[in-house]
Amino acid sequence: MEEEKMLHKYLNNELKGAELDSFLASDVYQEYKALITHAKAFKSLDYNTNSSYTNLQQEINKKKIKRGKLVSLSIIGAIAALLVIGVFVLADLFTHTENFHTGIAEKSEFDLPDQSQVFLAPNSNLLLANKTWLNNRSLKLIGEASFNVKKGKVFVVNTRMGNVSVLGTEFNVKHREKLFEVKCFSGKVQVDTGGKSFILEAGERLQNFDGNVNKSKTSVKSADWRKNFSTFNTIAVGQVIRELKNYYAIEINYSSINKDLKFSGSFEHDNLENALKSICQPLSLEFEILENKAIIYNK
Repeated sequence: MEEEKMLHKYLNNELKGAELDSFLASDVYQEYKALITHAKAFKSLDYNTNSSYTNLQQEINKKKIKRGKLVSLSIIGAIAALLVIGVFVLADLFTHTENFHTGIAEKSEFDLPDQSQVFLAPNSNLLLANKTWLNNRSLKLIGEASFNVKKGKVFVVNTRMGNVSVLGTEFNVKHREKLFEVKCFSGKVQVDTGGKSFILEAGERLQNFDGNVNKSKTSVKSADWRKNFSTFNTIAVGQVIRELKNYYAIEINYSSINKDLKFSGSFEHDNLENALKSICQPLSLEFEILENKAIIYNK
């Protein structure tokens, strides 16, 4: 599974740069840290069969000399088995947590255990406990994803800025930096964000940008990013540029501009020059593309 690959690379110090930052910010890494903390109680994490058996036998012999009683090998085996079982119980909890990840400019489409569909946007993470999924349809999202939910028990998408609860519907959730946005395409969804609860019907959007919550109408019937462009409504240009970097593997220097300039519009995902024009021209900004780097500056 993907989280096992990422964890293996992390433990072997093979994660670098953005890939390392993404892993350290993921819920998988947090669960891994919690796992290690709880697992410290189990000595069998550093278990060596021969040495542990020898040490255990020595302790038994000491007690045997003192008390004149014999402890059978079956008891020794039972003790050792309990230690190992404790570790495997913890490992079972971890390995049944599944993480789906996409890199820059990479998209993914897959079905959940209940046959609900997920469309995962670039540079995003989705974490779920697939062993208990049918009884608890709850998952964690970092980034952006669209969902087509099969009817059944409550389906919950959790992010650090808000949660979305549904029974069966189609919707899109985005959580990037200070932006949390939900668009409902069919049915209804409940959104909890900013300490308040909202009900969205088909054709409505809720946006929480840096604590400012706004509910509005939307004419879109599906997620824009699945059609290879991203749309924004009064969002700081700094946030827009960070979103651009999820679709283009390029360094962008925009340190000289006012990052709080509000942008409304869209950019495409398969032509960097056109994308930069779409962002810069409405804000009277200039840009240059130099190999694997772009510079955005004031006119």
